[in-house]
Amino acid sequence: MLPIRTRPGVLLLDVLIGVAVFSIIVSGVIYAMIFAQQSTLKSGDQIRAVYLNQQSVTAVKSIRDTDFADIPEGTFGVRIGTSGLWELSGTGTISSDGFMSNVHITPTDETHIHLVATTSWDDSIRKGTSVMTTDITDWHQEKAAGNWATIALDGAYIDDGTPLFNDVAVTADYAFVTSEVSDGGKGLYVFDITNTASPLKIDIPLSLDTAAYDAFVLGTSLYIVTEDASAEIQIFDISNPESLSLSDRLATIDVPGDGLARSIAYINNTLFVASQEDATAAEFFSYDVTDIESIIAQDSLNDEGSSYSRVILNNGYAYISSSNDSSELRIVDVYDPLDLQFAPSGGGYNLPDTPNGTAIVGSNGYVILGRQQGDITDELHIFDVSESPVPSDAPFNAEAGNTVNALDAEPTGTYAFAATEHDSQELVVLDMDTFVSGGNPIVDVWDTSTGLGRGVRYDALHDRVFLMTNTAVILLKSS
Repeated sequence: MLPIRTRPGVLLLDVLIGVAVFSIIVSGVIYAMIFAQQSTLKSGDQIRAVYLNQQSVTAVKSIRDTDFADIPEGTFGVRIGTSGLWELSGTGTISSDGFMSNVHITPTDETHIHLVATTSWDDSIRKGTSVMTTDITDWHQEKAAGNWATIALDGAYIDDGTPLFNDVAVTADYAFVTSEVSDGGKGLYVFDITNTASPLKIDIPLSLDTAAYDAFVLGTSLYIVTEDASAEIQIFDISNPESLSLSDRLATIDVPGDGLARSIAYINNTLFVASQEDATAAEFFSYDVTDIESIIAQDSLNDEGSSYSRVILNNGYAYISSSNDSSELRIVDVYDPLDLQFAPSGGGYNLPDTPNGTAIVGSNGYVILGRQQGDITDELHIFDVSESPVPSDAPFNAEAGNTVNALDAEPTGTYAFAATEHDSQELVVLDMDTFVSGGNPIVDVWDTSTGLGRGVRYDALHDRVFLMTNTAVILLKSS
């Protein structure tokens, strides 16, 4: 047997190759660690900037609540004054950790301002800017909420067909009402409500040709949810409502799934979308709409087996009415729109029986969930979310008589309103104090012969409740 002979040159080459490979691996690991650290720091900077922007907006709103006239045009910093109240100061404010914040205020009319809050940072290693925009109204000029324990008819529009009206977004002079299209509806209607006792339908050039659901107005933009499979979210310029046409459409969002989006909520340039169940797509989405010409999808959350019908936002969380039999109330942490997560403790609340969650509204630390009619449970449930985003129980509930299709509340937190399928109380008025104390909260009802209660919206500017039914848009007033 021949002896084994070594080749020193080859062994040295093997060692060098091994060292090189090891160096590459170590370098990659170090780079990944540094990159992860930088990403974490960058995310932390962004979150801090968003917080400071929110603080600036809160400060200006606090000044507004004292006296709207104390908000001048220009660029300012904000600070706590010697009186312990927020005040405008200089042209910017530097936080203790080096973030520069200011607010740019532009009056749009006698009772509205456009506010741009900006926070930037630059520590020679990391730098960036976060911007938040909003419109602020002088609520002192709005009508005070009346006594909704007694309601009366103000005005109504009754259609010759069956549009199946769904929701409404209201401005000072106009109401934008969404509808189905299955029985001749146009998807979107515009009404002149200069005289709320006599709403006037405007024959606009626009016909959506697809069902529309949730809607809200932001400045001069109308956001609506539609059943269009490739344009579930549509944004229109409503500067000229009486001539609204397809040419006024500013942008669309193609939400994953096939026309399943049903509800939207907006805060700080972020749009959240809730959808019905899809076998392959998620049911909850976030979008950056800072620049509507370049809308950015941020994150999504899949909730297998669940259909979402309505979403509201409260203190960094999204509260969603869901079809999930073990979590009719769904709760999502939306503090970071780039990282949507279910809230702790399962991210929801399981109510008795299996009727779906259908509607939701928040008011003064409470959330009311509406449900389909069931055999052994009531249709209205109230949760205290003032101390914890996930309630430990639903201490009180109430019988609405039939499925609750929509909910809303007036801003003082005194009254809430439910649109139902009950044939003699399509609108139900709820006293919140009575509800949270365990009594029967229903203080008044409205009966209409125009079909089921399909949608409801309280309008603070006119102190009116809009009730949408199969064939009518009804405006109700308080005593």
